[in-house]
Amino acid sequence: MREIKFSCTGAPVQAEGKVCGMEWYFRSRGTWWSFSVARKMWKTETIYECGGSWTDNENSEFGASWMDLRKARSLIRGCLQLYRVARPDKIGHWIERSGS
Repeated sequence: MREIKFSCTGAPVQAEGKVCGMEWYFRSRGTWWSFSVARKMWKTETIYECGGSWTDNENSEFGASWMDLRKARSLIRGCLQLYRVARPDKIGHWIERSGS
């Protein structure tokens, strides 16, 4: 798997990339994190999402904004794996929401 590159590493934590010809976007801010896949991010409808609440022991109100990058990479890799198995781009619109 390619290395995950972050466009922002704090307040919020953000990363973007491609999977199976689609674009993905990860964002972690406040008390939430999210992962989305679209044919063209920001220009077409999201075809897959997952995410959930996030807090840490030090800063519960803004813990997700300063999420450890190892944890963010782990969440992204998990979402990428779930997307590759589900391949909603082949079966239609599907959105999943899950907690962390």
